[in-house]
This record gives sequence, structure tokens and C-alpha cells, in this order.
Amino acid sequence: LKRSAPTTTTNTPPVGPAPHTAMLVTLGALGLGLDARAWRGAPGDLPPYPEMSLPELTSRGSNAVCFSGGGSRAYSAALGQMKALLDLGVIDNVRYLNGISGGAWAASVISYAPESYAATDSDLLGDVTPPEALNLTALNQLSPNARAAATIDFEAVLKKNAVFKGLAGGWQTAVGEIFLSAHGIDPAAYPAWKSESVKELLGRNPGLGEQKFLATRPGRPFPVIGVTLMGPAQSLPFEMSKRSYRMYEYTPLYAGTGVALNETYTEVGVFGSSIPINRQIGGFVEPWAAGAPDGAQTPLRPSGTLEVAAPGAMTFGAAVSASSYFVADPLAVVTRLSSLLTMRDPSWPVVLPGETPQGPPVGETPDQWVFGDGGILDNQNLLGMLQRRVENIVIFINTDVVLAPVEVWDPAERDPTMEEIDDSIPAYFGIEVDNATKAGFFMIRNTIFPRSDFVKVVRALQEAQAKGRGAVVTTPLTTVANPVWKIPAGVETKITWVYTARAREWEKQLPQEVAKLAVSHADPQGNNISALPEDGPLASFPFYKLAWYLTPIQANMLADFSGWVVKENKETLVAALGKQESRVLI
Repeated sequence: LKRSAPTTTTNTPPVGPAPHTAMLVTLGALGLGLDARAWRGAPGDLPPYPEMSLPELTSRGSNAVCFSGGGSRAYSAALGQMKALLDLGVIDNVRYLNGISGGAWAASVISYAPESYAATDSDLLGDVTPPEALNLTALNQLSPNARAAATIDFEAVLKKNAVFKGLAGGWQTAVGEIFLSAHGIDPAAYPAWKSESVKELLGRNPGLGEQKFLATRPGRPFPVIGVTLMGPAQSLPFEMSKRSYRMYEYTPLYAGTGVALNETYTEVGVFGSSIPINRQIGGFVEPWAAGAPDGAQTPLRPSGTLEVAAPGAMTFGAAVSASSYFVADPLAVVTRLSSLLTMRDPSWPVVLPGETPQGPPVGETPDQWVFGDGGILDNQNLLGMLQRRVENIVIFINTDVVLAPVEVWDPAERDPTMEEIDDSIPAYFGIEVDNATKAGFFMIRNTIFPRSDFVKVVRALQEAQAKGRGAVVTTPLTTVANPVWKIPAGVETKITWVYTARAREWEKQLPQEVAKLAVSHADPQGNNISALPEDGPLASFPFYKLAWYLTPIQANMLADFSGWVVKENKETLVAALGKQESRVLI
């Protein structure tokens, strides 16, 4: 595949290496004779995207589904949303499936649960029950499918394992047990696209015969798990004002950060002085080689090989757990003790011939890098999809923040507070809300759309919310230049926003016994869109606050409700994800 030079078409993604900007390289391991593919763009440029060489993906629409973070709440909502999209028959045309944090838990189950665990999607995800058919007996039962994972006490599993493995190790074990192993997914395995991909890989690398690999479930989109690459561990604790985080994408074909560049980090000296640490980052490598333990920075030989000693540390379980490790940034900026609490793995750049990488000397052990929740940086990975020039993107914002109605907050009159809209959305328009740059968040560099379009998007969501069928709208948008994410101005896309909202029309159809729990006592008619259940087993439904786990009735209700919203807005979502003219751009 060739990468197109800039033309009048700004929607052209980087789909393959051109001789002067990117190249396919191999990593040859001395001890095991391993051969791992890697991809790199020119310095400061986006890489080629290997999936664009797969006809089974390029034949699909230029579209993506993004599940936001939000712990067990986001996980449960995403299961219902995915089942509804499958019922609508649009998933076969979706190219990308993104997951961040709790959305990554869901995307992992959706993408990698083997058919030997669940033969059908109904077996895996459960069916979406219409509101009139809901009853308390069924809602309170533990579901015999993936919904049950949200009801397991994550905190208890974490505490049990943290005693011997530390906080980060306990977190990784808890995610692996609850969301992966329980669904037939081995946390110690590495992902692969198809079973044929595994055969090709092992044919190229007989020395990997003892490793385990996960093939994606048939018919699924290309899954992308988003993790924040925070910085080299030696620079802990990170200075708040000098953080420089990048998105690390973990997929069946590759793992890594896209743009290749030299980045400066800061180490705080003993007496408070700032010591610069210069490192080269960037490039993609097959996931089984990500984080290989030594020799990784050796520049490419003329033959295009690098030496690595063994498979890497970034297993599937490590990546999915890091994607949801929401305490990573608060811990990393607080104290030197953060070095004991963070998730760390080796990381190294893919180096082109003639480059001298900034970092450990050639051939020495690579740095340990700190990884954290993808939602620290971009809670939907929208920016990753725009880097690929995806034309239709459906974002499920499974938040705990009620979108304030226009009577309370008019976006044309003032900027929002963090109590009036999920803070990840204003960040795309260059608007910083209360916590966009506080510990736990680093969204200040996410501006990708004109500030003037923010009012249009919010007003559309507020109007849809007021109709009582869910806040689902599609807005055409054109990018402004973002040099950090390497997205130029003029890229045209359509974003379908699916924002959690109270739905009066759904409430009207509930049996009385269920409505008493799911509807506000003070506003049973649904006149106040911000009024939520005040107490009981469904308090704050559907905006459960971030919790370690949900009860069966909470998980079931949220999955069924979220799936109903998708089906109720069938026309909008089919228009966004259904069959369209798919352009293979080379």
C-alpha cells in the first residue's frame, strides 16, 4: 500500500507506507529466531495503519463505534448498546470498535470471547428486553452472560490480590479474573486478528509455539483498546504543568503510539530542580513483541532487523487493565511513592536506519514506562479515529453527568461547568471545564473542532434529550488543525453522539412495579429531565456514580435501557453505520 501525499481530499487517512515516509521492518530475535513486524512513519508523522491492507475491513464503511470509559456503568451500558447494534444488523459494516476503561472491558468481551464460551451473541451479551416486558424477578436475577461481570465485587478481588502483588498488580489480576478469564479470554495471551493470522505468525516464528494467542470473534470490527502512555518511570512523580501524555493503542495487529517524535519529560531533582529527560517515542509493533525486555532500541540494520530476546510484557490482560487504571495520573503526580503504585512495562520506539534514538544506549535494557487509564487523555478515542480519517463515528458517552437542559444552561451564553456536561466533550472544542487539567485528566491538547460548533452540538443534544427518546444526534463537523495529534484542518466527519439521558418515552412503558424504582418520585411524569430516582435499588438511574460493582438489577436495567435507546433511534444509527460507499484509499 502507498500512502497518499496531501491532496485536495483531506479525508484521506494514512493507509500504508510510502518509501520516503514509512517502512515495514522486522524484529529478529537472536535467541528464538522471532520475526515481528513493525511500522513507522517519518519523524513527526503518522504511521501507516496495517489494518487498511485487509480487504475484509476496507470493504466495510468508513465508520467506527466508540465506547467511553466509566467503570462497571460504562461496561453494562456498552453490552446493551452492542447487542442492539447487532440486532439492527449494522455491525457487519463497522470498521472499528474502540474501548476505553470500562468501555475497554466491554470491547474485550465483545471482540475476543470465543464461541466455545458463548456460541451466539445472545448467549454472550443477553437480549435487550423492551420496557413493558421488564419485571423485578428477572431484573434481580444474576444474568448467565457477560452482564454478570459487572456485579462481581471488584474491590474485594483487588484487595485480596493487592496484598501480595501491590495495587497495580492487584488491579491487573482483578480485571483479568472478572472481565477476561470469566469469559474464556486468557489475560496472559496476545491478541491476533483471525485464526489464520495466528497460523501465519507461528509459521514465521516457530519459537512462539508455547505462547497463547486470542483471535477475534467472527464478524467483529477491528478492536482498538486505548491506554495512556504517561512517561518514563524515572521521571516520577510527574510535574503537573509539564505532563506530556500520548495515546497507546492496543490492537490485534499492533501496539504502540502513532506519531514518532522526540519528547522531553522532566525528572524532579532531590532539591526540587527540574532535570530534562529526552526520549524518542513512536511506531507500531506486533502486540506480542510490545515491551520486549532488552536490546529493543538497536537501530535497524540495512536488512531491516532489530534484535529482541523474548516476547514482550504487554499481554492482553496488561493492556486492558492499564486502560482502566484510573488512579494512575493522581498517583503519578503526588509523591515519589507513586513509583510503587503505577503500572509499568518496558517501552521503546521503532527506529529507522540512520536515526540515533534518544534514550538508553544502544543495546541496553529499555526504560520502564508508566501506563494509565485511556480516559485520562481521551475517554472515547475519538482523536485516534480522526487520525485514521474515519468519516462516520458513533460515540457512546456512558457518563454519570446529566446534560443540563437549555433552561438551566444555555451553551450560547456561557461555558459549562463539570456538573452540566461530561467534560470530555467541551475539550474537543477547546473549552476547558473545571477538571480538564487537574490530576486524573489531561485533555487540554484535544481541541479538534471549532469552538463555534460547540453550541450547535450541545443544542442538538439538549433538544433530543427533551423529546424523551434518548439524546442521540448526528452532527457534521470539520476539524481545525491539531499539531499534537497530527490531524490537519479541513477533515470532514460526521459524529453521532449518544449521550446518557433520562428517556420519558421509555419510562411510560414500564410496569408499575418497575417504574416505582426507576423513575423520580418527585417527577413521575418526566417533566424535569434532571430528576432522577432519589433512593432505592435504582437510585440515580441511569447515571450511577463510579462504583466498584453494580447489583443485578442495576446492571440489567442499564443494559436493557441503553439497548432500547439504540433501537428507538434506529434511523439515526443505521444512517451512521449502515451500508455506504466505502472508499479504499491508497
